[in-house]
Amino acid sequence: MHSEQRNVRFYSIIILCIHFLCVHDSFSTSIKSLDLFYNAAIITNRNNFGPYHEAGISSKLSTRETPVIVQLNGQYRSYPDISLTDFQIKGELWPSLGNYFYANVMMAYSPEFMTNPLYPDYQILSEFYYTGINNNELSLGAKVSFYQNSNPLLLTMSWSNNAEEHTLQSRMFCTPFYSGVELSGSILYCHAFIIDKLTLGAGAGGGTASSDILDKYQYRHLMLLNAKLYGKYNFSENITITLIPVYSYEEYFPERFTSKIDIQLIITFGFQK
Repeated sequence: MHSEQRNVRFYSIIILCIHFLCVHDSFSTSIKSLDLFYNAAIITNRNNFGPYHEAGISSKLSTRETPVIVQLNGQYRSYPDISLTDFQIKGELWPSLGNYFYANVMMAYSPEFMTNPLYPDYQILSEFYYTGINNNELSLGAKVSFYQNSNPLLLTMSWSNNAEEHTLQSRMFCTPFYSGVELSGSILYCHAFIIDKLTLGAGAGGGTASSDILDKYQYRHLMLLNAKLYGKYNFSENITITLIPVYSYEEYFPERFTSKIDIQLIITFGFQK
Protein backbone atom coordinates (compact mmCIF):
# COMPACT_ATOMS: atom_id res chain seq x y z
CA MET A 1 0.00 0.00 0.00
CA HIS A 2 2.78 2.41 0.89
CA SER A 3 4.52 1.70 -2.42
CA GLU A 4 1.30 2.39 -4.36
CA GLN A 5 0.81 5.71 -2.56
CA ARG A 6 4.40 6.68 -3.40
CA ASN A 7 3.79 5.93 -7.09
CA VAL A 8 0.60 8.02 -7.13
CA ARG A 9 2.41 10.98 -5.53
CA PHE A 10 5.37 10.63 -7.88
CA TYR A 11 3.19 10.61 -11.04
CA SER A 12 1.18 13.54 -9.69
CA ILE A 13 4.38 15.57 -9.33
CA ILE A 14 5.43 14.69 -12.90
CA ILE A 15 2.01 15.75 -14.25
CA LEU A 16 2.19 19.09 -12.40
CA CYS A 17 5.66 19.78 -13.84
CA ILE A 18 4.58 18.93 -17.39
CA HIS A 19 1.47 21.09 -17.06
CA PHE A 20 3.47 24.10 -15.84
CA LEU A 21 6.04 23.80 -18.63
CA CYS A 22 3.55 23.25 -21.45
CA VAL A 23 0.59 25.51 -20.69
CA HIS A 24 1.73 28.01 -23.34
CA ASP A 25 2.05 27.45 -27.06
CA SER A 26 5.76 28.26 -27.18
CA PHE A 27 8.36 26.57 -25.04
CA SER A 28 12.05 27.33 -24.83
CA THR A 29 14.63 26.47 -22.19
CA SER A 30 18.13 27.85 -21.76
CA ILE A 31 20.73 26.90 -19.15
CA LYS A 32 21.87 29.88 -17.07
CA SER A 33 24.32 28.33 -14.60
CA LEU A 34 25.60 25.10 -13.08
CA ASP A 35 26.44 24.78 -9.37
CA LEU A 36 28.62 22.15 -7.72
CA PHE A 37 28.28 22.22 -3.94
CA TYR A 38 29.71 20.31 -1.01
CA ASN A 39 28.96 20.58 2.70
CA ALA A 40 30.90 18.89 5.50
CA ALA A 41 29.99 19.04 9.19
CA ILE A 42 32.47 18.60 11.99
CA ILE A 43 30.96 17.77 15.39
CA THR A 44 33.26 19.32 17.97
CA ASN A 45 31.78 17.32 20.85
CA ARG A 46 30.41 14.14 19.37
CA ASN A 47 27.61 13.19 21.78
CA ASN A 48 27.07 10.03 19.74
CA PHE A 49 26.91 12.02 16.50
CA GLY A 50 29.57 11.58 13.87
CA PRO A 51 30.46 13.85 10.95
CA TYR A 52 28.23 14.06 7.92
CA HIS A 53 28.82 15.01 4.32
CA GLU A 54 26.39 16.35 1.74
CA ALA A 55 27.18 17.00 -1.91
CA GLY A 56 25.16 17.83 -4.94
CA ILE A 57 24.85 19.39 -8.33
CA SER A 58 22.21 21.89 -9.45
CA SER A 59 21.44 23.61 -12.71
CA LYS A 60 19.58 26.88 -13.10
CA LEU A 61 17.52 27.14 -16.26
CA SER A 62 15.14 29.71 -17.69
CA THR A 63 11.79 28.66 -19.14
CA ARG A 64 9.90 31.55 -20.73
CA GLU A 65 11.77 33.88 -18.35
CA THR A 66 10.81 31.70 -15.35
CA PRO A 67 13.83 30.49 -13.35
CA VAL A 68 13.90 26.72 -12.89
CA ILE A 69 16.39 24.92 -10.64
CA VAL A 70 17.02 21.18 -10.96
CA GLN A 71 19.11 19.68 -8.17
CA LEU A 72 20.51 16.29 -7.17
CA ASN A 73 21.56 15.91 -3.51
CA GLY A 74 23.45 13.11 -1.81
CA GLN A 75 24.08 12.78 1.92
CA TYR A 76 26.20 10.56 4.15
CA ARG A 77 26.02 10.48 7.97
CA SER A 78 28.14 8.47 10.38
CA TYR A 79 26.98 7.28 13.81
CA PRO A 80 28.74 4.98 16.30
CA ASP A 81 26.70 1.94 15.29
CA ILE A 82 25.50 2.75 11.77
CA SER A 83 26.24 4.81 8.65
CA LEU A 84 23.43 6.19 6.48
CA THR A 85 23.44 7.22 2.84
CA ASP A 86 20.59 8.75 0.86
CA PHE A 87 19.97 10.95 -2.17
CA GLN A 88 17.25 13.28 -3.38
CA ILE A 89 16.05 14.80 -6.66
CA LYS A 90 14.65 18.31 -6.33
CA GLY A 91 13.02 20.79 -8.69
CA GLU A 92 12.18 24.45 -8.02
CA LEU A 93 10.17 27.01 -9.98
CA TRP A 94 10.38 30.76 -9.34
CA PRO A 95 7.54 32.31 -11.39
CA SER A 96 6.83 36.04 -11.40
CA LEU A 97 3.25 36.89 -10.43
CA GLY A 98 3.21 40.60 -11.22
CA ASN A 99 5.14 43.75 -10.39
CA TYR A 100 5.65 43.02 -6.68
CA PHE A 101 4.89 39.31 -6.35
CA TYR A 102 6.70 36.10 -7.12
CA ALA A 103 6.55 32.53 -5.86
CA ASN A 104 8.68 29.51 -5.09
CA VAL A 105 7.27 26.06 -5.87
CA MET A 106 9.50 23.16 -4.85
CA MET A 107 9.00 19.42 -5.32
CA ALA A 108 11.48 16.77 -4.18
CA TYR A 109 11.63 12.99 -4.42
CA SER A 110 13.87 10.48 -2.63
CA PRO A 111 13.78 6.82 -3.72
CA GLU A 112 12.73 4.46 -0.96
CA PHE A 113 15.47 1.92 -0.45
CA MET A 114 16.44 2.61 3.18
CA THR A 115 14.62 1.82 6.41
CA ASN A 116 15.90 5.06 8.02
CA PRO A 117 16.12 7.59 5.19
CA LEU A 118 17.81 10.96 5.61
CA TYR A 119 15.44 12.73 3.21
CA PRO A 120 11.64 12.49 3.17
CA ASP A 121 10.11 10.27 0.49
CA TYR A 122 8.47 13.33 -1.06
CA GLN A 123 8.46 17.01 -0.22
CA ILE A 124 6.29 19.81 -1.61
CA LEU A 125 6.71 23.50 -0.81
CA SER A 126 4.86 26.60 -1.98
CA GLU A 127 5.80 30.11 -0.83
CA PHE A 128 4.61 33.52 -2.05
CA TYR A 129 6.70 36.71 -1.78
CA TYR A 130 5.80 40.40 -1.78
CA THR A 131 8.50 43.01 -2.55
CA GLY A 132 6.56 46.27 -2.81
CA ILE A 133 7.86 47.99 0.37
CA ASN A 134 11.21 49.63 -0.44
CA ASN A 135 13.96 47.09 0.40
CA ASN A 136 11.66 44.88 2.44
CA GLU A 137 10.32 41.49 1.47
CA LEU A 138 7.46 39.49 3.02
CA SER A 139 6.57 35.86 2.42
CA LEU A 140 3.98 33.26 3.39
CA GLY A 141 4.21 29.58 2.61
CA ALA A 142 3.71 25.93 3.52
CA LYS A 143 5.70 22.71 3.20
CA VAL A 144 4.53 19.10 3.41
CA SER A 145 7.04 16.28 3.96
CA PHE A 146 6.05 12.68 3.28
CA TYR A 147 8.05 10.31 5.48
CA GLN A 148 7.46 6.59 5.72
CA ASN A 149 5.43 6.92 8.93
CA SER A 150 4.23 10.54 9.01
CA ASN A 151 3.31 13.51 6.79
CA PRO A 152 4.10 16.66 8.83
CA LEU A 153 2.95 20.09 7.69
CA LEU A 154 5.11 23.20 8.24
CA LEU A 155 3.64 26.71 7.87
CA THR A 156 6.06 29.62 7.58
CA MET A 157 6.22 33.38 7.16
CA SER A 158 9.24 35.65 6.82
CA TRP A 159 10.39 39.25 6.66
CA SER A 160 13.71 40.48 5.32
CA ASN A 161 15.37 43.83 4.73
CA ASN A 162 17.86 43.61 1.87
CA ALA A 163 20.37 46.35 1.14
CA GLU A 164 23.52 46.24 -0.98
CA GLU A 165 25.84 45.46 1.92
CA HIS A 166 23.61 44.04 4.65
CA THR A 167 20.65 41.70 5.12
CA LEU A 168 18.37 41.27 8.12
CA GLN A 169 16.12 38.22 7.99
CA SER A 170 13.45 36.92 10.32
CA ARG A 171 11.38 33.77 9.84
CA MET A 172 8.58 32.20 11.87
CA PHE A 173 7.42 28.58 11.76
CA CYS A 174 4.18 26.91 12.79
CA THR A 175 4.14 23.13 13.02
CA PRO A 176 0.81 21.43 13.82
CA PHE A 177 1.15 18.16 15.76
CA TYR A 178 -1.47 15.82 17.16
CA SER A 179 -0.55 17.08 20.62
CA GLY A 180 -0.82 20.76 19.68
CA VAL A 181 0.84 23.50 17.67
CA GLU A 182 4.55 24.35 17.95
CA LEU A 183 5.74 27.90 17.16
CA SER A 184 9.37 28.67 16.50
CA GLY A 185 11.44 31.31 14.77
CA SER A 186 14.86 32.67 13.97
CA ILE A 187 16.62 35.92 13.08
CA LEU A 188 19.82 36.40 11.09
CA TYR A 189 21.94 39.46 10.27
CA CYS A 190 24.65 39.49 7.59
CA HIS A 191 27.00 42.25 6.47
CA ALA A 192 29.08 42.12 3.29
CA PHE A 193 32.25 43.93 2.19
CA ILE A 194 32.77 44.16 -1.57
CA ILE A 195 36.35 44.57 -2.79
CA ASP A 196 36.59 44.38 -6.57
CA LYS A 197 35.96 40.70 -7.48
CA LEU A 198 35.99 39.58 -3.85
CA THR A 199 33.00 39.66 -1.50
CA LEU A 200 33.55 39.02 2.21
CA GLY A 201 30.80 38.77 4.77
CA ALA A 202 29.91 37.84 8.31
CA GLY A 203 26.64 37.00 9.97
CA ALA A 204 25.11 35.81 13.22
CA GLY A 205 21.72 34.63 14.29
CA GLY A 206 19.69 32.43 16.57
CA GLY A 207 16.30 31.15 17.46
CA THR A 208 14.39 27.95 17.99
CA ALA A 209 13.49 25.10 15.65
CA SER A 210 10.65 22.60 15.52
CA SER A 211 11.92 19.81 13.30
CA ASP A 212 9.23 17.84 11.51
CA ILE A 213 11.12 14.56 11.89
CA LEU A 214 10.92 14.90 15.68
CA ASP A 215 7.15 14.43 15.68
CA LYS A 216 7.68 10.82 16.75
CA TYR A 217 9.34 12.07 19.94
CA GLN A 218 8.11 14.36 22.70
CA TYR A 219 10.79 17.01 22.26
CA ARG A 220 10.63 19.45 19.39
CA HIS A 221 11.31 23.01 20.58
CA LEU A 222 15.10 23.23 20.33
CA MET A 223 17.48 26.19 20.55
CA LEU A 224 19.96 27.16 17.83
CA LEU A 225 22.72 29.79 17.72
CA ASN A 226 25.12 30.25 14.83
CA ALA A 227 27.76 32.54 13.39
CA LYS A 228 29.14 32.43 9.87
CA LEU A 229 31.76 33.91 7.60
CA TYR A 230 31.61 33.75 3.86
CA GLY A 231 33.77 34.67 0.92
CA LYS A 232 32.90 34.79 -2.77
CA TYR A 233 35.42 35.36 -5.54
CA ASN A 234 34.56 35.94 -9.19
CA PHE A 235 37.38 34.47 -11.23
CA SER A 236 35.66 35.60 -14.41
CA GLU A 237 32.19 36.47 -15.65
CA ASN A 238 31.36 32.76 -15.75
CA ILE A 239 33.15 31.21 -12.76
CA THR A 240 32.50 31.99 -9.07
CA ILE A 241 33.74 30.16 -5.99
CA THR A 242 31.96 30.62 -2.64
CA LEU A 243 33.27 29.34 0.70
CA ILE A 244 31.04 29.51 3.82
CA PRO A 245 32.20 28.24 7.22
CA VAL A 246 29.39 28.20 9.81
CA TYR A 247 29.72 27.60 13.55
CA SER A 248 26.57 26.40 15.33
CA TYR A 249 25.74 25.74 18.95
CA GLU A 250 22.51 23.80 18.98
CA GLU A 251 20.24 21.78 21.18
CA TYR A 252 19.77 18.32 19.68
CA PHE A 253 17.80 16.94 22.68
CA PRO A 254 16.22 18.97 25.50
CA GLU A 255 19.03 20.45 27.60
CA ARG A 256 21.65 18.56 25.56
CA PHE A 257 23.83 20.73 23.35
CA THR A 258 26.46 20.17 20.72
CA SER A 259 28.82 22.38 18.75
CA LYS A 260 29.13 21.98 15.02
CA ILE A 261 31.22 23.48 12.24
CA ASP A 262 29.80 23.35 8.73
CA ILE A 263 32.01 24.12 5.74
CA GLN A 264 30.19 24.81 2.49
CA LEU A 265 31.91 25.05 -0.88
CA ILE A 266 30.00 26.17 -3.99
CA ILE A 267 31.48 26.42 -7.49
CA THR A 268 29.26 28.21 -10.01
CA PHE A 269 29.70 28.03 -13.78
CA GLY A 270 27.67 30.64 -15.63
CA PHE A 271 26.45 30.34 -19.21
CA GLN A 272 25.24 33.88 -19.79
CA LYS A 273 25.71 35.15 -23.32
